[in-house]
Amino acid sequence: MYMTKTDYILNTYTESLMIAKSISNRVYQNEFNRLFNLKHIRDKFDNKITIKDIFLNCWDKFKSNNIDKLRSSVIKNVEDIIFCKDYRKGYIAFSCKRCDNFTFTAFSCNSRFCSTCGKKYRDFRSIEIQSKLINVSHRHFVFTVAEELRIYFFKYRDMQNLLFDAVNDTLTNTSITSKKEIANNYKLGFVSFLHTFGRDLKPNPHIHALVAEAKVSSSGNVKKYHYFHFEQLRKYFMFSLLNLMSNYLNESHPSELKAFNILKYYLIKTYSKGFYIYAPPNNSKLTTIKDIANYIARYGSHPAISESRIVSIDYASNTITWKFNPHEDDGLTSDDPNYQGTKFITESIDAFIIKLIRHIPDKHFHLIRYFGFYANKSKTIPKIPKILWINRIRMLKSMLKYTVLLYNTFKFDPHICKCGSKMTFDYSLSYFPMKGCVF
Repeated sequence: MYMTKTDYILNTYTESLMIAKSISNRVYQNEFNRLFNLKHIRDKFDNKITIKDIFLNCWDKFKSNNIDKLRSSVIKNVEDIIFCKDYRKGYIAFSCKRCDNFTFTAFSCNSRFCSTCGKKYRDFRSIEIQSKLINVSHRHFVFTVAEELRIYFFKYRDMQNLLFDAVNDTLTNTSITSKKEIANNYKLGFVSFLHTFGRDLKPNPHIHALVAEAKVSSSGNVKKYHYFHFEQLRKYFMFSLLNLMSNYLNESHPSELKAFNILKYYLIKTYSKGFYIYAPPNNSKLTTIKDIANYIARYGSHPAISESRIVSIDYASNTITWKFNPHEDDGLTSDDPNYQGTKFITESIDAFIIKLIRHIPDKHFHLIRYFGFYANKSKTIPKIPKILWINRIRMLKSMLKYTVLLYNTFKFDPHICKCGSKMTFDYSLSYFPMKGCVF
């Protein structure tokens, strides 16, 4: 007979729930929600395929077969995920002084590549970015590169810096043009995000830029700026990027320069209007805190694929099936003749792992960068009203505390005992690997 998750909890943890019920309905609901979200119960009933489980089952063999090809940052991030919330890597304990009950919480990995920890990182980065934004409308730009160039940014990962440099050159030199603006040191302000993949997980490096529709002088004067000359932007970006890449290869990999220059002149001829830049004027201005937070949470940092897109996995046959919705369908209805619908990909697990790990950045590489008057060295920003007040920023950061996140997500406080008392941190029962054993 099939047993639901709720029935299993009620039958297995009857005593704990009865104790909680005798205290109050609030304590009972907290205890039930805590049990409902225990890992072994979720694993038993949810049947969710996780990226962590895939690596737990396949990483050792994959690593052994490809050790000479793996970057150190890949090995570290993957193995951090594997041991995320592993009690062998340390935990903190909380105990109840009334009934001697106790709980353990294992340490998380804090990797951006981790589906669980990455969300907290994204939320924190979102708040950090919002705290810098001045109170003007912002516009979303996407700078893309020719498909023929994409391989270079993975073969020589230092070249990913050139994407940021080319966008900075383009926006700065096409927006600040008058002698008066130059004399008064006016600057455009923008935040750039590197995205290295598309929905199909193929290499597709491109830059998302959040651009303030304003120029700010060195004295703090703000001048609204809404017009962007797209034909000029596209051509300027193309020439800037190609020249930066050519100079890089000339200095670091001169044997590649001749072949690249042939490709360079081919691309200039082929892309007569420049590389594609997407920044529609309608429905693209991010003027509210919610709009900006949602945008940054999506593009700031996340694994290459969400676990909800993993359809099935067969370890025996070494195959995995996942899905994606092509960009071409955006804005189309299912009855449109050009509508493609959801695409399903079935491939080897090794091929899937390669698609995931190629998008892990190297250590100390910054996926989010600030330019113009948003640059850290800028001295004008403190003088200008921000979108968020300092008290609002503090409140948002407080929402990222472990207990608050847990309650907002799963509706239980991990430190409320089944007897209704508040459990407190117990150093004697906790385990910190850097400090040795428990006792």
